[in-house]
Amino acid sequence: MLNKPISAKSITVIAFVVSGLGLISYTNFLSSRILYFLFGAINPLNLSWLSSNNNGYLGAQALNILVYFLLLLGAALFALSKGREARLIRFVFAIILFDKGLFTVYAICHRLTSSGIQTDGYNESFLLFLFYLVARLLWIWVAYKGLTYCKVEKSLDIDTNVYGDVVSETYVSASLGKRFMNLLVDVMICILIFSPFILSLVSSNHFDNILMKLQAATNDKIALFVVVGVCRSLYYMFFELLLGATPGKLLTETRVIMHDGSHPSFKVISGRTVARFVPFEAFSAFDGARPWHDRWSGTAVVNEKREGV
Repeated sequence: MLNKPISAKSITVIAFVVSGLGLISYTNFLSSRILYFLFGAINPLNLSWLSSNNNGYLGAQALNILVYFLLLLGAALFALSKGREARLIRFVFAIILFDKGLFTVYAICHRLTSSGIQTDGYNESFLLFLFYLVARLLWIWVAYKGLTYCKVEKSLDIDTNVYGDVVSETYVSASLGKRFMNLLVDVMICILIFSPFILSLVSSNHFDNILMKLQAATNDKIALFVVVGVCRSLYYMFFELLLGATPGKLLTETRVIMHDGSHPSFKVISGRTVARFVPFEAFSAFDGARPWHDRWSGTAVVNEKREGV
């Protein structure tokens, strides 16, 4: 069952149901504590770091509502276009997949090192821990199946040139504007996802205060650079190895490939990720050439074929 391919109809129904229930959960409908925890399990993102005060709680609500709305809009566009317009639904599923995967690992480690589990800001029982764990695993399965289905259905954009009897086909490279958009979106998503994770590490005593030890062994700036570097590396390597695209790239319909169109290997993606931390690397594309992390790894970011709205 877990390996069975998911259909476009199933993706649409799941997206409509989850986004609809999610939006309902932020109305005054919830008076029961059981319903509160039930709807809390389908929250797309872990935003407990925003809930330390009333204003933060409202901010967490607004962000989750925004994600639900984007999922609902993505489902509508996906259905109306018969699966061709998948940018928003892929974007939201990718964010959910990484967020739920990261916090599933963290929750299990936290559970193994303590007598309780912190779930969405509350110390809960073991049964509630299992409840949230199952909910996260279901989210991961749905998001992964939806993303893999959409990737199979998407083809790369190819430019065909005819020179006499010779036909030349080349992949269409992503524009500088799209590359810049990818960077902005991925930085924002990376901050949104990793902020609660870092805050949990700082406030937790169950990991022997890893960040404090790192800060004591180096200094504030180096410790910050290491933390940011680890988070960005996990982010880019996870998405580019699994999907060939980060959430930013899914939104602009671009993908990382080798020059022959194949999917990059772990070694290639690792080198590409490390190259991002070379000083001034972010400015290497402004001379009209490909960025250093593309050139040095032998990869390219190309357009997917535009079939939607």
